[in-house]
Parts: sequence; C-alpha cells; structure tokens
Amino acid sequence: YSCFCGFHASMLMAYLLSTHKVGKTMNPYQLLRNALNFFASTDLTENGITLAKNPDSKAPSLPEFHAAFSVVFVDPSGHLNLLADMTAFTYKRIQHEASLSLTFWDDPTVDGFQALLMTPKSMLRTYDNVFKLVNLVKLQTSCKKLLLLNELMDHSGNYVLTALPFVLSLLQRGLGERIHLLVHSLPQDPEWPVDSAPPKHKDQPPLNIGLLLNLEHALSVLERGPPADNPKAAEFRQLWGSRSQLRRFQDGAITEAVLWSSNSISQRRFIVLKIITHLLELHADIPNSCIMFVGGQLDVNHTTGEEESLEVVQSYDDLSKKLWQLKDLPLSITSVQGAHQALRYTQVSHLLGYIQLCDIFLTLTLTFGLFAPTYSRPGSRTFPDPTPSLSPTSLPVDLLLEDIREEAADLLVASLFLHAAPFTPPSSPQVGFLRFLHVLSTFDWKNNPLIVNLNGKLTGISCYIKNDFVASRESLPTMFIVTPSEKKVSVWTKEAPSVQMLQRAVMLAAESLRVLETQLDSGEKQDMRVAFRPPLEAYDVLIHLDSKQVPLLAKAVDPPVNTFRRGTHGGQPFTSGGALPVIDYDPVRLYMSELREAFGDLALFFYDLYGGTVIAVLWKPAAFEPKPFKTSLMNARRVEVNDDVATTVPNVEAILQDFRIIGEGLVKRLELRTEKWVV
Repeated sequence: YSCFCGFHASMLMAYLLSTHKVGKTMNPYQLLRNALNFFASTDLTENGITLAKNPDSKAPSLPEFHAAFSVVFVDPSGHLNLLADMTAFTYKRIQHEASLSLTFWDDPTVDGFQALLMTPKSMLRTYDNVFKLVNLVKLQTSCKKLLLLNELMDHSGNYVLTALPFVLSLLQRGLGERIHLLVHSLPQDPEWPVDSAPPKHKDQPPLNIGLLLNLEHALSVLERGPPADNPKAAEFRQLWGSRSQLRRFQDGAITEAVLWSSNSISQRRFIVLKIITHLLELHADIPNSCIMFVGGQLDVNHTTGEEESLEVVQSYDDLSKKLWQLKDLPLSITSVQGAHQALRYTQVSHLLGYIQLCDIFLTLTLTFGLFAPTYSRPGSRTFPDPTPSLSPTSLPVDLLLEDIREEAADLLVASLFLHAAPFTPPSSPQVGFLRFLHVLSTFDWKNNPLIVNLNGKLTGISCYIKNDFVASRESLPTMFIVTPSEKKVSVWTKEAPSVQMLQRAVMLAAESLRVLETQLDSGEKQDMRVAFRPPLEAYDVLIHLDSKQVPLLAKAVDPPVNTFRRGTHGGQPFTSGGALPVIDYDPVRLYMSELREAFGDLALFFYDLYGGTVIAVLWKPAAFEPKPFKTSLMNARRVEVNDDVATTVPNVEAILQDFRIIGEGLVKRLELRTEKWVV
C-alpha cells in the first residue's frame, strides 16, 4: 500500500502488545488474525491511536492530529504521525481487505492460505472499474481551482499528493451509493543520482483509481436529489452544475435530479465514467483527455444480448403460464423448468435473423402420482415423447474450448461468484472474464477438484471430497468439477476435454490473460481482439468456408463489413402469407458432425461456433502408423505392400477429396500444410 510497509506493521504489533490485544505466547496465525481483526473493527480516520504513554506537554493531542491528517497513528514520542502520508481511502481499502480476509479465513470451503497469502491481486482483476489520471501536470490547475495553496505548501509543492485526497472526496460525493469502495495507487517515490536534479512531479506515472461497484445502484440512470425547497438542494446544484434539473416525479414530488441518457444495459455501465469526467472537469479543471477508463474495452461491435435475454425469459414465462392452463391432457403439468443457456443468462447473444429453439423440460404426473420427465421443443403441436433427450451446445472461447461443454463453462463462471476468494464477486463483465481466464489457467486441475458449492449445500465436507479425489485420481476426468449433486462423478467433463486439449486451453488462457492485462494496463487504445483470434499455425489442414453459409458471421471476432441477413428482418413479427424464417439453420455444425463421425479416428476438428469461417484439422499421430491389413479397417485407408506384408495407411488424397464432397456448397477451399505430414 506504499504508505504502509513492514515497519508500520511492526509498530502496530507493538501497539497491540502494549494494549494486551495480543500475547507473547501466540503463534503467527493468532497474531495475524488479531491484527486483521483490529483493522476490520477500528477506524483510524475517526479514532486515532498512540504509542506515547507519557507524552510531554508540547505534544499535540489526538484531536489536533486528526485536524491535520486523515489517518492517525502516533509514535512513542507523541510528536510524529506514522501514517501521515496515508489517505482515508487507502485506510478504507485496508479495512475492506482485512474484513474480507477474516470472512474467507472462517469459510471451511476456502483454502485460506492459498487464497489470501499466495494469490496476487492486480488492480484490473480486483476492481470492477479502473481509470487512470494521466498528464498529472493538470493537477496544478486543480490545486488553484480547489483553493489548496496552503496544503500545497505543506507538501513542499507536490501538487499530486496535494490534490489527490480532494479529488477522491469529490468522486466519493458524486458516486455515492453507486460504489462500495474507492481506492487509488500512490506513485512510488522515485530514485535519482545525487549529482543530478530530482525528477519533476509531472513525470510521475499515471494514478490508478479503482472502483468496487454496487450493482443495486451503479447502473441507475437517475440521480435523485433533495426537494427544491430543501436547504441541501443548493449543495446538490453546486455539485452537479448544469446537469442538475428540477423534475416532477410520478409520486408528485418535485426534486432536483440528474438524468444520464443510455439506450442499453451495456451503455449504462458507462454512467460511472460520465459522472467522473463531468465532476473532474467541472470542479477540478481536469479535461476528459486526462482520464483513461479501463472498462468496456472488451465489448464487441455487436450487442451484449442482455435485452434479448430478458425477452427470451419473458417469452418463457408466458409459455409456462399457457402450459399451466392447458386442459384435458393425458398427464397434468406440475412444473416447467428452463434448460437452455438463454434461460440462465449464459448464452452468447444471437442475431435477429438467426432463430434458435430453447429447450424446456416439462414434468408431468399421472393421476396416481408417478412422475415422468419429458422433453419438448417449443412450437411443436404434438405431445412430447416421454424419453428425455438433450442436445447440448458448446461455448467456445477459442477453437479448443469447443471441447468444454456449456454446462462445464457455466459452472466455471459460477465458481467466480460463489468462491470469489480473495476477491469480491465480479460486478462487471470485463473483470469476470479476466478472472475466468485466470482460474482456467492457474487452477491445479491435476491435483485438485474444482468445488462449486451451489446453494451452499456443501458444508464442511471439502476435505472428504479432496481425499476421495486423490484416492481415485487415475480413473477420474482430467477436469473434475464437483457440485452438491455430483460429488464423485463429474458429469459435464466426463468425456471432454482430454489431457492434451486441457493443457492447450490452459496455455492459451494464460497467454490471452497476459496480453489483455498488458493492453488494458497500458491505457492506450489497442486492438483487444488479438487475444480472441485463435492461432492457426499448429494445424495441418484449414478448411475455409463460404461466409454466406455461416449463420452467425456477424458474431465473429473480425466480422465483415457486409453481412447477410436471414429469417426475420429488424425483429419484425411474422406476417401470414410471407416466407417462413429458417429455424436452427447451421450447416457448419452438421458438417462438423459428419466430419467427426467419418474421420474422428484419424483427425481432430476445431471450429469457432460463433461466426468462424475456418475449420482447423489436426491429424492424430497414431493414425499414420501402418496397421495390418483388415477388410474391416479400410475406411479412408489405402494398402501398401512391403516385403510381402500388406499394411494400411491413411489415404490423405481421398480424405481431402471427401472433405470437399461432404461440404459441397459450404467449403470454399482447402489450405494444405504438407510440411507437417506426408502425402
């Protein structure tokens, strides 16, 4: 924390020892826990502490220290504040981290040592929004605007340290209930040769300011102030300037208010940025060019799909009500449960012209009480077959992650919220995605199961789960995910990914995380999509597809300028007599199924389901080993005779020709990389 180091920690332990809050016989764990408990329960911004037992008559009192400093911890002499350079916001951060640490330490499902002492917490992964103040020379103007000339002299002309507390207080007032915590990074004290001039304050690195959002209020478009006749209305107008307007509300109240325009949920995430830029420019003369916001850079050109997901859920609720009202059925409907990704807000949004059916489970009961789970396709007018069936789709982040089922990916994301240690649950998509990459790339999949404690049903049995996992490790899947209903069998990862696919996914996730954090931390405008483009150098054959036949082309990492609309246009309702929209049109998926069925023993096939125009093929090394001639093993193979011994090897030319024939009308061309295999 820059202004709190090992020396300050030693002085704190001395204070705790002198006040009998810790004892000489305590072990290190007890000492650390008591120190954390002291930070979590003591506010040194209001009630300072002192090591001075018998200060002299000239020593200032604690109230006098509080009048001059934000945080007070007096040394044994009674004249020196050990935390003079600490801002109140830094201490609030320490309090927050101490309280969070105690919570995780008391949680039996969390490995406290690993989470709290071994896991680094970068600002980009810790806070929901981060923005940088650059061109710090502008803070000189802020000191004049905020009338901080006396404070500037106290800091020996360091206008950065002078203006920072007042700028943060201004933002705290403006953001109010939208945030839980406001933190900042202090610039490191520079070093310079003794025979040269010291570096100037304007050459300091940018200041990083982090926000923990309160989602209950963070996305609100309205900032409602006091009534017009209230004395505090003048303060509200002074804070917001021309943005404040007198408005009448539906309850009849007439109050001051600030309205922030936004057309979608994704745009509402930038309201915090609008507040920050407005307040800093209005009160501190800091222009927008000095603020670099780290948040929303990973948003792609198409919509985030949040509004569409709400529409799907509303349609599902409407359908459920209609199903409940059906009469004269052979079985009565007792419940309707959504089983599709869209109904749990985890599906990547689709285009308006692409229509995909959602899966719904119906539970019906006979008149004498027997339950029979069944599966229904919306729009069907026939009663569903009584045998449940499900055709899960994959959620690819990269070509390799098609091997991870959507349910497994959803559980990985759920673990970020249920087991966020050492962080708080993410409140912005960007932070959630960075943490997802971090978990995927750093979790010890070989030696530990990933425990996802849904609804808190796993209590105090983590050690037993891990012991059972270690005892049966050789027979368990490579990626093992434990839930309350699946303690010994990882259903969603039983078949995939394989060891090789998981290793590749871990490596790509680690590299993507490194690239994204480097680019985001630089503050410069860069192409974030480089982390999402799958590397194609490792594959043997690339099958290039006709983009006109790819239904989700506009969802690609690099979408074309012109796309082809299908089905409904502009979200308009269907009209009688018109052309019916194409339902579940996805020829690439069918082509992939045929390739894997026909050549799955010879090669691996990879494809980005969301707008990919290339199918990558990787030959299996074992497939090219000569095998004894058998009539039952002649699929895609040719005979070779050496020393009167007939063997079979893959017929690559015929296989490639089959790729073209099976994909006629879909395959555009094949890119052969013959240097990696023998024709």
